[in-house]
Amino acid sequence: MLKSLAPNSSIAVLGSGISGLTFSFFLNRLRPDVKIHIFEKSKQVGGWIRSEEHETFHFEKGPRTLRGTNTGTLMLLDLLTKIGANDKVLGLHKDSLANKKYLLSPFSDVHGNNAKLLQVPQDFSSFVKFMFDPLSKDLILGLLKEPWQPKLKYSDESVDHFFNRRFATKLSENIVSAIVHGIYAGDVKKLSVKAIFPRLPEMEQESGSIIRYMIAQYRTKKNVKQKVDPFLADYEKLIGTSLSFKNISLFLKNFPMLSFQGGLQKLPISLKNHLSQIENIKFHFDSKIKNIALESGKVALTDHDQVYLVDHVRSTINTNELAKIISPVVPSSTKKKSVFKSKANGPGLVKCLSWLHYTNILMCNIYIPKHVSKSITGFGYLVPRSMSSQASKLLGVIFDSDIETAMTPNFTEANITAINSNSASPKQLQKFSDQFVNNDLPKYTKLTLMLGGHYLKSEADMPGSAESKHAVKAILSNHLNIDLDEFASLPDFKMEITKIPNCIPQYEVGYLDLKRKVQNAASKEFNDQISFGGMAFGDGVGIPDCVQNAFKDSATLSGI
Repeated sequence: MLKSLAPNSSIAVLGSGISGLTFSFFLNRLRPDVKIHIFEKSKQVGGWIRSEEHETFHFEKGPRTLRGTNTGTLMLLDLLTKIGANDKVLGLHKDSLANKKYLLSPFSDVHGNNAKLLQVPQDFSSFVKFMFDPLSKDLILGLLKEPWQPKLKYSDESVDHFFNRRFATKLSENIVSAIVHGIYAGDVKKLSVKAIFPRLPEMEQESGSIIRYMIAQYRTKKNVKQKVDPFLADYEKLIGTSLSFKNISLFLKNFPMLSFQGGLQKLPISLKNHLSQIENIKFHFDSKIKNIALESGKVALTDHDQVYLVDHVRSTINTNELAKIISPVVPSSTKKKSVFKSKANGPGLVKCLSWLHYTNILMCNIYIPKHVSKSITGFGYLVPRSMSSQASKLLGVIFDSDIETAMTPNFTEANITAINSNSASPKQLQKFSDQFVNNDLPKYTKLTLMLGGHYLKSEADMPGSAESKHAVKAILSNHLNIDLDEFASLPDFKMEITKIPNCIPQYEVGYLDLKRKVQNAASKEFNDQISFGGMAFGDGVGIPDCVQNAFKDSATLSGI
């Protein structure tokens, strides 16, 4: 349980990614008396959000978009409005061709390749094609059987086990695994359904069936008044906003994805520039924290050779790295496997933090200074586990040039004024959003391939550059009929392979139990003077999840 900060307290924030920056922004708004030290081990802000600039283009080395209609997104939009960066926000309209998403399917394509791209349903025609594709084999039968499957006791289980139990088909292997690859780069056989799809087991407990629950919700939807999100209500009360969250939410339903002009890292950079002007906030770049320990009611943090005494530490960094710099208070010889299974008070904080697993990603960015026809336009495609033998450990491919060309600036001052208008009805907001549909063809080709994830057991398993480039060339040739060698001699052609080790935390079966143990250990060993944000023990791995968690915990610490 977090304790509110006393007047004129000080706090150390570890990491200057979106979690650490938004937390610092919210806490400063709520408690301007609190001194905030932000420690960053590198020379720049952004964390895993990293945009690498080249002369005429940029590569995204991490996330490039965020979900449109989401509580955390609304908070972030209001924050950007407050710092004057809202006009840099870009949106992808749902009716743009670049919003089409695909899965790799076993069917041969028109070129005779042994795999093709199957569109995720957006309309009736694509729905019919999807349902009769080999990838969706037995899906209809599984949907018909689901309402009659027995309800089991509410307990943790893997995503794969849950879907196989409820639908009795290969839904997990063929479809759900692809979705999980795109978000967690994880293994459906290991990830916890309660942690990453919490509503599904809740539906089963409430109605005995997911299908029956959804039918009941559909029937009562017209008679149920839409509830105000409690987090947004708290946000409006504590932070205040000039935006009409109701109207913005209706408008954003037409924009499933948002980004930022010049690359997504420009967003945290804009926030950093704002925070740097505040007297009670100080950045410490190139930091090298050696030790964190509780001393006489304060938390002592050693950066290089200087010791900072603060009242609270907010960590948003990799928990395995954090475990290396925390001075253990309660020694424990407990083996790793007992972290999940022990019914006692559990091991110490260091042991718990070191148990969380992270995936390793191999990312390939490609830029071709001309438009290359892929035969399809869209956001990109994901690869199901069942197709792994056809894809060289590929998780998915993003069509960056399609997305960037279709993005439009939606949140200029004039647009916000129009959206905020009290007289703006849902139909008017829909009509207003339609002007932002953009289906122009890109003048260049930019792709990002993500490989590895749970297929790589450790960082040591990551292949070398030559092997990776060979795999990428084969993938693009087989899946998109693109021969990279044909364009390699062009002046601005660029192909970069980047290893991103230990980047996405894995919410495996037992994760929620581990999260409780971490919180209990932090309470006992650090007297609730350390808390955790970011992807590891926050509220999810998405950018909006991190922003919402940052607000929630800053509000608690503020004591307001």
